[in-house]
Amino acid sequence: MDMALKAGVVILTLLLFTNPSGSHASTYDHADKKGYWWNEEPVPDEEEALIEEKEYSPPPLPSQQKMMDMHPQQLEKLLDQHRDYALYKLTPEATTNYYLVQDVARRKARAFTALSSYVMLQNPELNARGSYPVNNPGRKAQKQVNEQQMNHKIARYRNNYALVFLTTKTCPYCKVQRNILKYFRDKNGWAIKEIDIDQVPDVALRFNAKVTPMTLLIERGSERWMPITVGVESLSVVEQNTYRAIRLLRGEIKPEQFFTNESQEGGYFDPSVY
Repeated sequence: MDMALKAGVVILTLLLFTNPSGSHASTYDHADKKGYWWNEEPVPDEEEALIEEKEYSPPPLPSQQKMMDMHPQQLEKLLDQHRDYALYKLTPEATTNYYLVQDVARRKARAFTALSSYVMLQNPELNARGSYPVNNPGRKAQKQVNEQQMNHKIARYRNNYALVFLTTKTCPYCKVQRNILKYFRDKNGWAIKEIDIDQVPDVALRFNAKVTPMTLLIERGSERWMPITVGVESLSVVEQNTYRAIRLLRGEIKPEQFFTNESQEGGYFDPSVY
């Protein structure tokens, strides 16, 4: 044996038998080894199936009366468990159990709906139907009342207020809104003043006008004003917001009552009543 080979054997021997760090021990660490060669019998497939079955099986179904007495969160949990198990097993029995729980949930929902209708009849102040009809005749009557109140207010105060229409020459939508405001003027007899804020920048500064078109309601003989439209809005929106702004500036309503009509004051839709 030549000298190089002998040297290699000596080095290999030293590496195998001298390892002060003990790092080689991890190579034979049995903590994570399983199976026949580590004296452990493999788990049979049947046993694994039983373990899996136990893990995913929902609790047995209580009686219908007991389910009816459950808290909604308990019933929801039971329903979710049996739904998931029915999807997992895909058997008639599991599917039937899911629908048995769902049947109880349906009955409880039906009972709550019936109780809600009963309570609404017994407590009219909690019932929206007195202020917001849902059938066509009622909605038609409501619309007529609202329009009469709005038109009356706009006509009554047309000499106390005016509209200011803020525009720019580059505004792509000002022409459309201008025509809508002309219709408002012709219908209601209001004065409307158009101002190009590029030509009169002080007006833009005063009214904090950063976009156009923009329409303002101003009170004659005072410094009070309020925006009523930003961008293009329909005639109905212009009229409704004019009506609401008049009421607000006159102190008839607070800002949180901006959507509250005169016929709704003190009623179901009045946020100031609590």
